[in-house]
Amino acid sequence: MKKIILLTILSTSILSGCISSDVQPRSVYNQQLKHIVLDVDRVDRGAIHVKITNNLDRNVIINWKDSYINNQHIVKDMLSDLDKQIPNTELLPHQSINAILYQRDNIFYRDPVLYQPGGYQTKEIKYPAVLKILIDNVYNEKDIHFNGR
Repeated sequence: MKKIILLTILSTSILSGCISSDVQPRSVYNQQLKHIVLDVDRVDRGAIHVKITNNLDRNVIINWKDSYINNQHIVKDMLSDLDKQIPNTELLPHQSINAILYQRDNIFYRDPVLYQPGGYQTKEIKYPAVLKILIDNVYNEKDIHFNGR
């Protein structure tokens, strides 16, 4: 009797693990355009975390200055000088990079006050968002949803 109960519990746990492993988190989206893979690893209220992979046999240039989230310029990673232009990134063949992208107009500086931290802070991105990244003068677009919205 103990063996039957143990086998039932074991098989239930194995089957439930197999069923739940097919469920993708709603914040993970993959897209491949012209041998460029744009993976959205994670989204949060103020930033989009992406991984860009170059599957071509030649170098490609990512133009951050002309890339957008919801038709607003982006900031790649959090820079201390927001007026400084983000340099283009050259991806070598079969290379990938990770970046955290923010909407430029959503970043603001808050002076520290009593019991409140200061520094650069971000407002929320309005989802569903449209991410446009300019790679080799071709816009790669991606619709991104946050928690199924």
